[in-house]
Amino acid sequence: MTKTASLADLVLPAALWAEKDGTFTNTERRVQRIRKAVEPPGEAKPDWEILTLLAQKMGFDWQYRDPSEIMDEIVSLVPLYRGISYQRLEKGWGLSWPVPSHDSMGTPRLYEDLKFKTSSGKGRFNLVHYRPPVDVPDAEYPLYLTTGRHGFHWHVGSMTGRSPTLRREYPYPFFLMNPEDMKKYQLKRGQKVKIVSKRGEIEAFVKPGEIRRGVLFMPLHFPEAPVNVLTPSVMDPLSRMPDFKGAAVRLEKSHEIS
Repeated sequence: MTKTASLADLVLPAALWAEKDGTFTNTERRVQRIRKAVEPPGEAKPDWEILTLLAQKMGFDWQYRDPSEIMDEIVSLVPLYRGISYQRLEKGWGLSWPVPSHDSMGTPRLYEDLKFKTSSGKGRFNLVHYRPPVDVPDAEYPLYLTTGRHGFHWHVGSMTGRSPTLRREYPYPFFLMNPEDMKKYQLKRGQKVKIVSKRGEIEAFVKPGEIRRGVLFMPLHFPEAPVNVLTPSVMDPLSRMPDFKGAAVRLEKSHEIS
């Protein structure tokens, strides 16, 4: 049970990726087969079966017997998938849509033939006018904090945080700082520091890193130091994306790691 799931009225028993058959489509547009390696535990079911049962409870006559039938329906409705089938996906590394016919090998690279078109004609490029972030460093908050990921944890560590091996690599929340800035602020590697913005504060351990002076970088994987409490709760008016990737901050010394 994760903190997010604990807020739900109903938690459905979904099988993991290794416990189900089906396909994955990545951001390369590559459709690949996956095959069940182990049986799902308890009442856990694959996603397609959960959705089918929910649809039946709502009065829809969904009668899928396995995920290949769902793929057949997608192929019948989506021209970009027209040439994809489970039989074709059995060997090799999958197919990248568009796959317009059964003898097509897919489209590894889009728009090579310059047929980049939209419903209103050819694709159009638009100028984007730069606007500064909501938070900019000033005398009270002189540093700029940016957030991101590292290779050993995923999101807020609901799964990776349970792994002793992954926790051994990064057992506690940290942020990277330019070594010259560390000298300026009289900080040592492994020292616990309070990071303060206009919206809140957290504590993390400082590490030297190859990062521009005046800038801090902190991963977002540690629920004990939720870095997003520091960032602005405003959204871009066009993309509707929240401005959670940066904030003006100051540092306050805490205590050293034991």
